[in-house]
Amino acid sequence: MRYSGTIVRIEREQGTAAPPNQMVRQEAEAIGRRVRDARRELGLDQKDVAFAANVSPRTVFSIEKGKATVRLDMLMRVLAVVGLRLTPEARGRTWSPRTSRRG
Repeated sequence: MRYSGTIVRIEREQGTAAPPNQMVRQEAEAIGRRVRDARRELGLDQKDVAFAANVSPRTVFSIEKGKATVRLDMLMRVLAVVGLRLTPEARGRTWSPRTSRRG
């Protein structure tokens, strides 16, 4: 998929977030799988991780299921408990809007 230069905003009720796109969902699912695998390697259950990270067991479940709207601070605490780190990595492609101006 290529960026066409057109940005479309969908009107939503104030306070509602845009749904995550496919790329975000895929990344969240990959992180969730890695968290689950690391937790299992450590012999911990979701409640153990939740207690150690000071989050709810539901949050750990949501992360492992790949929910893309988990708060970053909660994700970081869970990652720390299972010995993982969130590291920015180059994707090889970036989003760049066209800078043409009309006028």
